[in-house]
Amino acid sequence: MTKLYIKQKVFSIGEKYNIYDEFKNKRFYCEGSVFSWGSKLKLYNKDTNELMFVIRQKVRFSLYKRYEIYDGQQNLLATVQQKALFRPNLEIVLNESEQYTCKGDLFSYNFQILDNGILIGSVSKRILAWGDTYELSISDNFEPSFFVAIVITIDDCVHRENKG
Repeated sequence: MTKLYIKQKVFSIGEKYNIYDEFKNKRFYCEGSVFSWGSKLKLYNKDTNELMFVIRQKVRFSLYKRYEIYDGQQNLLATVQQKALFRPNLEIVLNESEQYTCKGDLFSYNFQILDNGILIGSVSKRILAWGDTYELSISDNFEPSFFVAIVITIDDCVHRENKG
């Protein structure tokens, strides 16, 4: 299992996250657009500053949120759709025949991402940390950067109304 840690910056304009490995080395960073209709977040490789993923909230008139994850060349990779209002019960659709599910606890502090019932990774929130801090445990056969993009999407979907 690969371990990563997402730390949200406090007191910043727009959403900002730093992603570290278990040795506290910065691996990725994510920045949100300040003035955009809906959420728009960009995930970058720390070493090359290469744009890896773009996360966009699809603005629509529904109680359930929907996001799209694109690669750096603007190819659609996944759609994340909210299935419940309170706990993270989301569907992550990669294409017509492949999808993941996300199941979480009542307060959305801990959740798992599954591929046909098989664990891809899990996320746990550190409650007493300054700002939002998440510990990610990612299966060795899954791309860590894509897992980070999914987790940041889920965080934005579930907690956005609480962030102002």
